[in-house]
Amino acid sequence: MTDDYYSLSDTTSVPFSRHPGQLSQGVIDFESKPGWNHWKMATQKLQDELYDCKPEGFYQFIKNLKSRSNYFGWLSEGGILQVAPNPKKPTEVRCLLEDYGVFSYDRLVEHELTYISSDTRAAQDNCMLFTCLMNSLSSSGKAKLNIHDKQYLIGDPPIESGLCLLKILIRESHLDSNATSSMNFSDIRNRFRRESERRGETWTSDK
Repeated sequence: MTDDYYSLSDTTSVPFSRHPGQLSQGVIDFESKPGWNHWKMATQKLQDELYDCKPEGFYQFIKNLKSRSNYFGWLSEGGILQVAPNPKKPTEVRCLLEDYGVFSYDRLVEHELTYISSDTRAAQDNCMLFTCLMNSLSSSGKAKLNIHDKQYLIGDPPIESGLCLLKILIRESHLDSNATSSMNFSDIRNRFRRESERRGETWTSDK
């Protein structure tokens, strides 16, 4: 017997995706059960151990955030984490999770203000990103960010910005200084690999 949610004889009519969150396009109806489930899965904490915004846990935290972002389409073409660092070159888009050092805070504010108060899917994804990050922080981690709340509350009236919160999180994790502003995700991964090897530990990319 064939279940009613798939068909072995006709796959051409079924939109393909490796993750169910990527199939959801357009504005989400959060009053519906599928919409509520989408919100709940997208905003749950990233890992069992809440992040305290210290450098030691940064690599794994960002790795987990990348997985969540990929699952829900935030990393897809046109996703909220794909931004042009230079507004004069809108086609030269970079990934905020890969090349966060090339994005200034002011640029992210400028970008967010183009849609954050609109009735769009991007605005919804932004809100889910913000909530996901907050749900993934320890009390001490939140305390480090909440003293800068005026920097992630943007617009008039103020709205919580997921991208700005992420930028501040990176900064408060002491990885957004002049010495590291040009680093990308691969650079950070290699940094932690070398540090683990220096301590005589076995390091893997999943650590």
